[in-house]
Amino acid sequence: MLLIAVHLHAHEGNITALRSFEEEALALVRQFGGELLAAFKPANADNSADIPDEIHLLRFPSQAAFDAYRNSPETAALAPKRTAAIRKTVIFLSEEIITY
Repeated sequence: MLLIAVHLHAHEGNITALRSFEEEALALVRQFGGELLAAFKPANADNSADIPDEIHLLRFPSQAAFDAYRNSPETAALAPKRTAAIRKTVIFLSEEIITY
Protein backbone atom coordinates (compact mmCIF):
# COMPACT_ATOMS: atom_id res chain seq x y z
CA MET A 1 0.00 0.00 0.00
CA LEU A 2 1.15 3.52 -0.82
CA LEU A 3 0.07 6.53 1.23
CA ILE A 4 0.27 9.96 -0.36
CA ALA A 5 -0.06 13.39 1.23
CA VAL A 6 -0.59 16.14 -1.33
CA HIS A 7 -0.25 19.83 -0.47
CA LEU A 8 -2.12 21.91 -3.05
CA HIS A 9 -1.53 25.63 -3.54
CA ALA A 10 -4.13 27.27 -5.77
CA HIS A 11 -3.49 30.32 -7.87
CA GLU A 12 -4.69 33.40 -5.99
CA GLY A 13 -8.48 33.41 -5.81
CA ASN A 14 -8.81 30.15 -7.77
CA ILE A 15 -10.26 27.77 -5.16
CA THR A 16 -13.27 27.10 -7.40
CA ALA A 17 -10.98 26.04 -10.27
CA LEU A 18 -8.96 23.88 -7.86
CA ARG A 19 -12.06 22.07 -6.64
CA SER A 20 -13.36 21.56 -10.18
CA PHE A 21 -10.04 20.05 -11.25
CA GLU A 22 -9.90 17.86 -8.14
CA GLU A 23 -13.34 16.39 -8.81
CA GLU A 24 -12.15 15.16 -12.19
CA ALA A 25 -8.76 14.04 -10.91
CA LEU A 26 -10.31 12.07 -8.04
CA ALA A 27 -12.60 10.23 -10.44
CA LEU A 28 -9.43 9.06 -12.21
CA VAL A 29 -7.73 8.19 -8.91
CA ARG A 30 -10.59 5.77 -8.21
CA GLN A 31 -10.27 4.22 -11.68
CA PHE A 32 -6.67 3.30 -10.83
CA GLY A 33 -7.54 1.79 -7.46
CA GLY A 34 -6.79 4.88 -5.40
CA GLU A 35 -8.89 6.31 -2.63
CA LEU A 36 -9.19 9.75 -1.06
CA LEU A 37 -8.96 9.22 2.70
CA ALA A 38 -9.26 12.88 3.71
CA ALA A 39 -9.17 16.37 2.25
CA PHE A 40 -8.98 19.49 4.35
CA LYS A 41 -8.05 23.15 4.41
CA PRO A 42 -5.45 23.84 7.09
CA ALA A 43 -7.01 25.85 9.91
CA ASN A 44 -3.90 28.01 10.17
CA ALA A 45 -3.86 28.92 6.45
CA ASP A 46 -3.26 32.58 5.75
CA ASN A 47 -1.89 34.62 2.89
CA SER A 48 1.36 35.50 4.66
CA ALA A 49 2.76 31.96 4.81
CA ASP A 50 3.36 29.28 2.22
CA ILE A 51 0.67 27.04 3.65
CA PRO A 52 -1.33 24.96 1.17
CA ASP A 53 -4.92 25.79 0.37
CA GLU A 54 -5.82 22.10 0.71
CA ILE A 55 -4.15 18.92 1.91
CA HIS A 56 -5.26 15.56 0.57
CA LEU A 57 -4.43 12.15 1.98
CA LEU A 58 -4.73 9.36 -0.59
CA ARG A 59 -4.09 5.64 -0.66
CA PHE A 60 -3.13 3.51 -3.67
CA PRO A 61 -2.72 -0.26 -3.62
CA SER A 62 0.89 0.08 -4.88
CA GLN A 63 3.49 2.41 -6.33
CA ALA A 64 2.74 0.83 -9.74
CA ALA A 65 -0.95 1.79 -9.48
CA PHE A 66 -0.01 5.38 -8.58
CA ASP A 67 2.47 5.52 -11.47
CA ALA A 68 -0.20 4.21 -13.84
CA TYR A 69 -2.54 6.99 -12.69
CA ARG A 70 0.15 9.67 -13.04
CA ASN A 71 1.23 8.48 -16.50
CA SER A 72 -2.20 7.82 -17.97
CA PRO A 73 -3.46 9.71 -21.04
CA GLU A 74 -6.56 10.66 -19.04
CA THR A 75 -4.44 12.36 -16.38
CA ALA A 76 -2.35 14.06 -19.06
CA ALA A 77 -5.56 15.40 -20.63
CA LEU A 78 -6.32 17.22 -17.36
CA ALA A 79 -2.96 19.05 -17.39
CA PRO A 80 -4.28 22.36 -18.78
CA LYS A 81 -7.03 22.47 -16.16
CA ARG A 82 -4.50 21.59 -13.45
CA THR A 83 -2.08 24.30 -14.60
CA ALA A 84 -4.86 26.90 -14.59
CA ALA A 85 -5.92 26.00 -11.04
CA ILE A 86 -2.75 25.04 -9.15
CA ARG A 87 0.42 27.08 -8.74
CA LYS A 88 2.31 24.56 -6.59
CA THR A 89 1.99 20.95 -5.49
CA VAL A 90 4.09 19.14 -2.90
CA ILE A 91 3.74 15.35 -2.71
CA PHE A 92 4.89 13.06 0.10
CA LEU A 93 4.90 9.30 -0.53
CA SER A 94 5.29 6.46 1.96
CA GLU A 95 4.87 2.73 1.98
CA GLU A 96 5.62 2.69 5.69
CA ILE A 97 2.78 2.97 8.18
CA ILE A 98 3.93 3.94 11.65
CA THR A 99 1.87 2.54 14.51
CA TYR A 100 2.10 3.72 18.09
